[in-house]
Amino acid sequence: MGTVADTSGGYKYEYRASSLGSCLKSLIAGRLGYDGLDVYSDMQVLKEGDLHEGDVVNRLREQGFIVSRQQEELEYVLSGFGVRITGHIDGVSQFRRAENETDPPCLLEIKSMGDSSFKDFKRRGWGTPGLIQKYKWQTSFYMHMLSMPMMFVCKNRNSGEIYTDLVKVPFYSWAEIVARLTAVEIAARNNDLPEKCEWAMYPCPYNYLHEEEAEDIYIGDDDLSQLVARYIELRDRRDELAKQCKDLLGQIKDASGGKKVSLPFATVSVVEKTTKGYDIDKMRENGIDVDEYEKVDLSRFVTVRKKKAKEDDEDSDHS
Repeated sequence: MGTVADTSGGYKYEYRASSLGSCLKSLIAGRLGYDGLDVYSDMQVLKEGDLHEGDVVNRLREQGFIVSRQQEELEYVLSGFGVRITGHIDGVSQFRRAENETDPPCLLEIKSMGDSSFKDFKRRGWGTPGLIQKYKWQTSFYMHMLSMPMMFVCKNRNSGEIYTDLVKVPFYSWAEIVARLTAVEIAARNNDLPEKCEWAMYPCPYNYLHEEEAEDIYIGDDDLSQLVARYIELRDRRDELAKQCKDLLGQIKDASGGKKVSLPFATVSVVEKTTKGYDIDKMRENGIDVDEYEKVDLSRFVTVRKKKAKEDDEDSDHS
């Protein structure tokens, strides 16, 4: 079963503004530490997005817009929970009417779309289903943080056409945003992963948790049943054994005095391990496009979830 995930930097968890509109089950699964599949690894649309964003900015500047504060990070700490919400805006735009006269600033949000999605958005606007509904949560967060209206610009990746919409009021109130994240935090602290999805999110990084969509399959022999039963049995013992091993290692470290010790049947050593990493936020501050160097590997794994009784908590595991 998942446990509340921790991150470094003094915060227990970091939500991305782009994920605020995700299905609640997806948000809670991430908060509980479930591994999310990289559902975008084969979706060229995301990689192309950076290229189209630069083209849109250049075209806006040619039209007389001032574009500033590109990729500026916005951060809000959710009081009482020790978590934060972060996101990077595409920029802030202002139209220059004369040398010393500019319109009020607007949040600039740029999205690139395929031909059918682009035409659908032009026709249906913000009622368009799918990713547009996620954008409404993300951009509402940005608009509240900046106290600005939004200039939403989408580009047709096929034709190059640009469509612009000025949004004066956030789609969701600040209270609704905070309430949504508060609900996720409370569910995570109670280890309460919903059985059902809030809506059919595609793509979903936790689609392996969609057991309600699976069909019951009868296996003629008992091989699979025996393997699963044995696995659940061992898994139930694993957590307790892991705790005992951790406690024993601490006692062994104290007893050995931190020195290498040779016993007739084993050796005891205290090994120092250095872990290196990269400060992604600092790299972005220095103008490095870290996404350009992203390496993605798609992995698949088996998940076993014990069916719960009517009054028992559900137990699950994945590897």
